[in-house]
Amino acid sequence: MILPRYGIGKKHLIGDDVNLVTNTPCGHFGTSFTDNGNSGLFYAYDYSQEVSLVYTLHIYQTSQLPKEQTAVEVKILWSHDFRNAVLLIDRIPHAVYSFNEKVGYTDASQAEPNKKGDWRLHKMTASLRKRFFEEECGWE
Repeated sequence: MILPRYGIGKKHLIGDDVNLVTNTPCGHFGTSFTDNGNSGLFYAYDYSQEVSLVYTLHIYQTSQLPKEQTAVEVKILWSHDFRNAVLLIDRIPHAVYSFNEKVGYTDASQAEPNKKGDWRLHKMTASLRKRFFEEECGWE
């Protein structure tokens, strides 16, 4: 099991501009979540690469969500080894980056890989969620 331990969080109204950024303590990897008013995007960065933005996952399109504005809690958490990062929206995992495997996991169907890179997109599975989110993980 991968236990989350470090990250960032913020209450956010979907459709309002927000940019949450978190980097590993050594500064080698980073992630960010952006809502630009039209869509929610989750980015992966590898600062050892010439082009540090290595992958983008499309999380939601605001026009496809319910009209009522509700505040959600957005968190980005890192695993203990700082090789995996997860995006939570209201405590539900929406995407995971595995920097070792160079994989972005999500239920969303769109991803924008760096064409020069070797990152891949995989569907989020129940077993992956379980790896991160069993009750004893203490990610709250």
